[in-house]
Amino acid sequence: MERRKISPDFFMAINISVSVRKNTLNLNVGFDEYFEEWEIIIRYTGSLNNIREELNITVWESNIAKICLP
Repeated sequence: MERRKISPDFFMAINISVSVRKNTLNLNVGFDEYFEEWEIIIRYTGSLNNIREELNITVWESNIAKICLP
């Protein structure tokens, strides 16, 4: 059984213009303007080995990781 959860705020943040996102209090959280990428904290099951090479993934604890997406 596959379960995916995307925060409504994150979904909105990635779908609005940059100028609108910058003018909000919470929709720009997680976006690194210097590197122009999103830093996303995920909780996962299984292994990330098959995508670890493709994405910038930092594993913090068991089943918790940070992914940086352009």
